[in-house]
Amino acid sequence: TNDSSGAGAPGAGAGPEAEAVVVNTAAPGMSTRFTYFVANGSTVSDSFDLAASTDAGFAAQTLPSGWTLVFRDEAGAVITNTGVITAGQAKKVHADITLPAGAAPGTVAFHVRALSPTSGASDRIHDAVTVSTVRSLALTPDGSAQIHAGGSVVYTHTLANTGNVREGDGAASQVSLALGHASSGFTSTVYWDRNNNGVLDAEDPVIDDLSELTGGSNGASTEAGLAPGESATLFVKVYAPASAAPGSQDIATLSATTSGVVNASAAPAAVSAKDSTVVIAGQVSITKTQALDAGCSGAPDGAYVATDIAAAPGACVRYRLVVKNVGVAPVSAVVVSDATPANTRYHAAVPAATTVGSVSAPADGASGTVQASLGALAPGQEAVVTFGVRINP
Repeated sequence: TNDSSGAGAPGAGAGPEAEAVVVNTAAPGMSTRFTYFVANGSTVSDSFDLAASTDAGFAAQTLPSGWTLVFRDEAGAVITNTGVITAGQAKKVHADITLPAGAAPGTVAFHVRALSPTSGASDRIHDAVTVSTVRSLALTPDGSAQIHAGGSVVYTHTLANTGNVREGDGAASQVSLALGHASSGFTSTVYWDRNNNGVLDAEDPVIDDLSELTGGSNGASTEAGLAPGESATLFVKVYAPASAAPGSQDIATLSATTSGVVNASAAPAAVSAKDSTVVIAGQVSITKTQALDAGCSGAPDGAYVATDIAAAPGACVRYRLVVKNVGVAPVSAVVVSDATPANTRYHAAVPAATTVGSVSAPADGASGTVQASLGALAPGQEAVVTFGVRINP
């Protein structure tokens, strides 16, 4: 029986009952406790194995995927058997059920059985858990960057459905996206990374509502809105006005506002992410690429690439750093530092070099820092720094 023992207790009599005797409510990721009294109605002492299943006949002892049920005695110890119960007495036990974080809303019935391995005496009781509706979105992270007047910068954000119902399908739930700026003259646009490659490109559409998240790839929003546990990558491209003075700053706020009622549950609070942009007169970019030099000749075997390359122990890798002033004013005293990666040594068959300024490097066969002192770079000017390393044999 549930909660108490005796003839009038909930669930008294032979089970399983047609309807759940006790129904507890729990949120995804949380636990709920059911209390049972296992009564020995015979004239001799007996003990009873405890089991739980969604199958009333116990042909299989199964619970929904991700759900767990643990029996405990009054002291909190985990048990699978009641221990000896004398004739006419009852033992109080608890069943703690833990729901997975992604449990869908609804009511899940289950059955608990007490079965004597000695006498075969048994009873079953029918209970249930109602999984509550949880509506929640998360938008992360905040960003910061520097740009020059008239330039632009792209910030990357993740909008995730951390609840257990679909949000933004345009029917029961609507999620609108909006952008606001703290400073006049700054503008921005929000894009969805539809091809899910992490880069803003021509395939990524401008969006202002989650119902537009359809037809994505790699499992990212193939249907409108976001399913429970699903996330989408959003890009915010911020443009600075051409008249912006160095030192001026803007904070762009991307917000996702939900409306509509789902399972009688109100919409969650709006979520937002903030991107802080500072205008500077000079701006330096660095692009690093690499190429295999399998024979350690000092010359790359092929083109320099920004992607991974395969190299065996004893082979060499050549690095190329392009340093460019992408701002609108000169920059001065530019120093670029890099280092030999772990498990490699500097390789001086062709010494480190720079097209502007001077460069220093470790001794041949040693590890350490490669540093280029470039001095001043005019707007649009670039310097190319190269060096090589040998992977430890």
